[in-house]
Amino acid sequence: YKIIRNPGKIVLVENITATTYTDTDTHSLDLGYYTYDVVSYNDSGDGATATTSEILLGGALTVPWIENFNTSSYLLWTILDANSDGTKWNRYTTSEQIEISPSYSRANDDWAISPPIFLEGGKQYQLMWTNRTSTDNKEAKYSVTIGNSNAIASQTTILFPEVVVLTTTKAYQALLV
Repeated sequence: YKIIRNPGKIVLVENITATTYTDTDTHSLDLGYYTYDVVSYNDSGDGATATTSEILLGGALTVPWIENFNTSSYLLWTILDANSDGTKWNRYTTSEQIEISPSYSRANDDWAISPPIFLEGGKQYQLMWTNRTSTDNKEAKYSVTIGNSNAIASQTTILFPEVVVLTTTKAYQALLV
C-alpha cells in the first residue's frame, strides 16, 4: 500500500503491508482538516484507492488569538447538537459572529467548542467576548467552559456557569490562571 496525506498529496509511506499506520508528524501541520488516501498497487500500477473521512490535525492555535468566524476559521470549531433537537450554533454570514436560535420550550444542549489553543502552565490568560440576543423580551442562557479536548465530557472547567443574554450587547471577560 501507499499512504498519501491531503491536501498536498504528501506520500507518507510506500510498500507498506501492515493494515494500520500512524502519522507521527501531525503537530507540525497547520491546524486544519486532512484526509488520507490508501492506495493499493503492484508492479502493474495503482489499484483501488480508499479515502478517509476528514480529520482535524495540526498544532494548537497560539495566543493572542482573535476569532473572526470567517469561513475557514469557523470550520475549525466543533459544533454539537447534543440533544438532537435540530438546533445548533451557526456562522452568521453577514458579520463576525456565530448564532443560535435557542429553544424556549425545552432544555438546550448545543455546543460551540473552539479549536485547540495552546496555553502554557503558570501563565495568566484573558478570555474576552461579547454577546446579545436578537429576540425582544426573551433572554437566552449559556455556559462558558474549557477543557482539554473537543469532547463535551472534557469541558470540565466551568468559567461562567450561566450567562444570561439580553438584547443589549454586553462584553465579558474571564481570567484564566
